[in-house]
Amino acid sequence: MHTSIDLSAWIEKLKTARNRTELFAMLNDFRILEWTDEQRSSVAKLYMRLLDVLPHEEAPAQSSDDGKTGGPTKPAEQEEVWYEKM
Repeated sequence: MHTSIDLSAWIEKLKTARNRTELFAMLNDFRILEWTDEQRSSVAKLYMRLLDVLPHEEAPAQSSDDGKTGGPTKPAEQEEVWYEKM
């Protein structure tokens, strides 16, 4: 059991994410550890606040089908609803 894990250290670490990709990578590391429901809830609330302020990553410029698709570009697959994985 991981009772010595410090939630406040994780919260500070998550706040250092520069973009959503970094945030999702950190959250995947967080998710596999043993946490109480209250701790997971605290991180889920922080996650929702961070999503409002962190930038979306731009699509790679290597796309060879310029102008072939219609409609908006789909967000990164990782951006589904992360907290549902918890």
